[in-house]
Amino acid sequence: MIRITLILSVISILLISTVNAIDYAPKLVKKLLETRSCRKCNFASVNLDEAQLKGVNLNNAILSHASLRWSDISNASFKNAVMEGTDLSWVTAVMADMNGAFLNDASFRLADLEAINLEGALLRNADLSWVNLRESKLKAADFENANLRWANMRETNLDRANFKGAKLEKANLFGASIKDIYLEGANLEGATWINGRTCKMGSIGKCVY
Repeated sequence: MIRITLILSVISILLISTVNAIDYAPKLVKKLLETRSCRKCNFASVNLDEAQLKGVNLNNAILSHASLRWSDISNASFKNAVMEGTDLSWVTAVMADMNGAFLNDASFRLADLEAINLEGALLRNADLSWVNLRESKLKAADFENANLRWANMRETNLDRANFKGAKLEKANLFGASIKDIYLEGANLEGATWINGRTCKMGSIGKCVY
């Protein structure tokens, strides 16, 4: 029920926000850089590559299909932000807060997400290959069909996370908490399991070692 409500809320926000974000982008970016806060602002499709956004508050903001490549968003807050299809490749997001964010189809390729909070976030079909997620909070996050090949998830909290159909080949889950984790159809071949053992070929839906 909570997830259905979240999805309906996201759809409502996107329908209501018909203003052309690009037209207002310069003013919004200026506001963000000066005040370090732009809650509920619309940055859809805006280019924020290489931006220095440490500690900013973008809670409930819309950043769908925006580009933040190589940006530094460490300690920034994106709670419940709409970031579908957002490009966050090579971003530095150490200890960022994306609790409940809508990140389906987003790209975090090669990003540093150490100690990030992604609890309850939606990351279906997202690209998180080669990311650093060490000591992150991923409780109840939805990674269905996401790409997490070679992801470093050492000592992360994966309790109740959904990895249905996810690509976890060569991922490192050593020391992670996996209470009630959902792995149906997930590919774990070559992954390092929570006990340090390597998952063998044929590790689909569970780690065979």
